[in-house]
Amino acid sequence: MDEILKYRNIIIAVILIAVFVTLNYSIFSHYTEELAKLDQRTKELEDGRETLKRWEVVKKDRKEIAKMFLSGDTSVLKTFIEESARENNIMINSVNVSRQDKDYYWIAELVLEARGYYRDFVEFISLMESRKVSIDTLSVLSGSRDEDDAELVIRCALSGVVIE
Repeated sequence: MDEILKYRNIIIAVILIAVFVTLNYSIFSHYTEELAKLDQRTKELEDGRETLKRWEVVKKDRKEIAKMFLSGDTSVLKTFIEESARENNIMINSVNVSRQDKDYYWIAELVLEARGYYRDFVEFISLMESRKVSIDTLSVLSGSRDEDDAELVIRCALSGVVIE
């Protein structure tokens, strides 16, 4: 026992060093795990920021595309055509509207009969083209096709994409 007491300070120092090393190792390993989690979370946040930037670009592109097309309901196409006709001094005599349902949009189809002057119909057609409304058929029911100031009665079938 005296021999043990002789090395008592050394044994206590070794035990204290072992406890200190064990505590430091557990603290350091926990710190390393937390640092790895933090690095992973930082990477996820950077990926999220990149995704948000891409969504902003897509959103901007969608808005640009949406400006070209009509949106809402198929009645929007009818309203657009009626307003365009009124702006160009064209009197609409009759309108028939139908639609085809697609996945994320509709194709609205209108058959209309209208009265107006040739130059007004040219402006009206330009407005239709600006909003991607296609003129499927166009026939002159009365009037002359050759005169700029002749009053015409036309029948035309129009179709346009209406996005939801």
